[in-house]
Amino acid sequence: MLAYYEVNMLNQIDKLKLAQVIQGLPYTMESPHFCVHYGLRNPRRGRGLGACGVGDVGLIRRYLNALERLYQTMASPPWSRAAPQTDASGKTHVYVYDLDHIVAGGDPFTSVNGEGIPYIALSCRSNEPLTDGAMRRAEAEAVHEATHVFNAAQRPFHRKADFYWWAWLDEAIATFMESQVLPGNHDYFRFLSNWIDRPGLALNDWQAAYHGCLFLDYLSEAVDHRFPNRIWIDATPNERPLQTMDRLASVFGRVFADPLKQDLFANGYAMAAYFLRHPTGGCFGELYSRFGDRAVAESFELYPGFNGCAQESLPHLASHYYRFFVSRHVHRVRFTLRAVPRNGNLYFKAEAAVVQPDLSCGPRLPLNLNQDGNTSNGIELVGELAGLYDLDFNHLVLVVSNCSYKDMDLPWNNPVPSCETYEIQIMAD
Repeated sequence: MLAYYEVNMLNQIDKLKLAQVIQGLPYTMESPHFCVHYGLRNPRRGRGLGACGVGDVGLIRRYLNALERLYQTMASPPWSRAAPQTDASGKTHVYVYDLDHIVAGGDPFTSVNGEGIPYIALSCRSNEPLTDGAMRRAEAEAVHEATHVFNAAQRPFHRKADFYWWAWLDEAIATFMESQVLPGNHDYFRFLSNWIDRPGLALNDWQAAYHGCLFLDYLSEAVDHRFPNRIWIDATPNERPLQTMDRLASVFGRVFADPLKQDLFANGYAMAAYFLRHPTGGCFGELYSRFGDRAVAESFELYPGFNGCAQESLPHLASHYYRFFVSRHVHRVRFTLRAVPRNGNLYFKAEAAVVQPDLSCGPRLPLNLNQDGNTSNGIELVGELAGLYDLDFNHLVLVVSNCSYKDMDLPWNNPVPSCETYEIQIMAD
């Protein structure tokens, strides 16, 4: 389930070994839409496959159940996807084996045969220490890979011209479907520790491909449950993912990402993602119980007369969090963000929020453009929180986001996204 497999799989697979594996799997188990091919570790008669065979056919039943659940979800509203391409059997073929023999890393994968028809490879083995964990992981991997089969109808991943810019979103959707089809199965959390520890990764950075499931979850909850699916199926032939998100956001009367308008990325997703203990929806609460709070760029203790600053850089569609613990003697805090515009345009947005005693989000304050502070060398955003004597709160948070997205789609071979530098100044009295 490593992201790069889905776009580079044809170069990773030992095709000769795969053909030998397929010929050597003597058993099948079928459901309405899938045919699973497998062998046994210890058959009743004859030679077994040892480590390449299934120890208990209960694993095959779990695979088929999860595959069919994904199929029914994708075939029903709001997804309403057409049936994937199959051979004359009308079913997608699934091969269960010790995948270390077929592909580097041994992870499950989806690829295509010589006729361009998708198939799935799943593992007969698991390194999970407990049976329940092994079965949950098996179900999640089946759902994930079957989503790729459906997605291939629009953008076959073996055709790089179709898939070059969309591979990261294919992974995000497949991971998102795990949460939709298998509620309560948090196996995909294994991929989200960097989402907690590194908020400064770009939304479409390949290192963060699986993290995109959380943005899709946010869009589904905050905008419309059809939004994630429409990104994939409603894109025009010449569009890339971020362009499609921008266009569809306007269809729903929203703004995707904008430094000067109320937008989904910075004002919505980035802010909501700080308040994991009091989520607005989705799986944020479960993430906190597993990982704790998201990483902050820096924390400050404010007292009357405090004057400090921090310098950082951010790529497009990424955010930093700054945390401020305020002395009870502080009445007012003033934030100033300074940045050099690129091509005359400002892409940074900053918004402060009061964090309530129960760690929920309180009053919010956007930093606005300081007309007097504009110079040829930079732009200032300023905001001031006053009357803090009268507020009961735990701390303050400042969310800094880079809202740039135009011409910022990244290809599957993922060049490192460029970063833009900013400085924040904090004054308290």
